[in-house]
Amino acid sequence: MKDKKDHLISRTEFLNRSKAACCLGILGGIPRLNSQPNEYENIKAEGRTLGKTGIPVAPLGFGASHVKDPALIKYAINKGLRFIDTGRVYLGGQNEFILGRVLKDLSQEMVIQTKVGINIMKNVPDLNASKAGDKVRNILEMELKTSLEALKRDTIDILLLHRSSVNALVHHEEVMDFFQKAKKDGKIRACGFSSHTNQVELLAAANKSMFYDVVMVPFNPKGSYVNARSNRGGSWDQSALEPELKKALTNGIGIVAMKTCSGGPYAPEAGASPSFKEGLKWVTKKSYIGIAAVSMGTYQEIDENTSLL
Repeated sequence: MKDKKDHLISRTEFLNRSKAACCLGILGGIPRLNSQPNEYENIKAEGRTLGKTGIPVAPLGFGASHVKDPALIKYAINKGLRFIDTGRVYLGGQNEFILGRVLKDLSQEMVIQTKVGINIMKNVPDLNASKAGDKVRNILEMELKTSLEALKRDTIDILLLHRSSVNALVHHEEVMDFFQKAKKDGKIRACGFSSHTNQVELLAAANKSMFYDVVMVPFNPKGSYVNARSNRGGSWDQSALEPELKKALTNGIGIVAMKTCSGGPYAPEAGASPSFKEGLKWVTKKSYIGIAAVSMGTYQEIDENTSLL
């Protein structure tokens, strides 16, 4: 029997085969939130906020990690997308700079989420070592400084610890102190972490500590994903993850879903034609999902995602 990966086509390939296979993005309109009258007054978000952050979000966000063309970012914004996900390491550190050149000329209010990270094996192999805390703090402070400069912003809406896999780092004293200070200094509004592996344990820990505002995890109907560009993938125990996602909703932790289309097309019922549209609908209809940050690298993907705006 062939491995399931052999049968999993990428979203781009699927779209090329069938124009009917499209992802769903619905952005409704509501009055602006009283809790954030200045920062987000023009963002329309269907009445939802991201956890306890007070940041308004719509079901669909723009994953810009592979975007090199500023015109594509402008196109996504003009199509109604107001949440952009990026990261310090994307495109060799250039993705934030590309995005920043677009943001500086915008009149629209935007929500920007970026990520800073620590290579534990390379930089801090022993988190209990005497100088480990200093290294952790220095790395994060430098990454945040660079991100602010690249994005040309005084404040980043959401800052995540990137590719988290061990709780010892996620809840390291220096990491939490770094986030608290960044908030106090007005450099970020909300903090959290993203995780591609061990996400059930990490989300459970976040539900216990109640420290983090936002958590970003892979989530789709299949319970696994394959990256179309790298062919690397991962999986999770859906039955264990969903209860923690529900707890996060109760605890006011905003959940950002990723890899929503990387599980392949989804058929909601027997006899129905599988599509990415249905897969994304399955994700965004979950009450505990604040927003789906969907990677979009072409004009066609943006059009398909925003076709029902």
